[in-house]
This record gives sequence, C-alpha cells and structure tokens, in this order.
Amino acid sequence: MRLIDVNNILNANEILAGVIRETPVLFSEALNHELGVNLYLKAECNQINGSFKSRGAYFAMHQYFQENE
Repeated sequence: MRLIDVNNILNANEILAGVIRETPVLFSEALNHELGVNLYLKAECNQINGSFKSRGAYFAMHQYFQENE
C-alpha cells in the first residue's frame, strides 16, 4: 500500500481553495451509540454539485494541465 504524503494533501488543499466549498464534519451521537465507535461524517452533500466527486475531478484536471502545458 502506498502511503499518502501530508505535503500532497496540503498542496491539493491550496489548489482547491476557492473552487471547492469547505464542508462541515458532523458527529453523530445516534450512530456512535449504535455502532459503539466515534464516527465523523463529512457533509459533502453541501458541495455545489452535491457530491465529493468534484474535488477529485478538479484536482485531476489541474494535474493533467500542469503536466501537459
């Protein structure tokens, strides 16, 4: 398994700033109680398109155009 470098995450965050909405992280008391774990949910449904997919698609396009300029 390939490890993720934190610098790659920080770089992606800079590239996506202003393009992708920041969404809240939610804590679910009911699910935590039911499952017996601390479960956090990322509310990506608050993105303009209602999905997390725009995050990956935009970043992939950015990388493609950087490599093919």
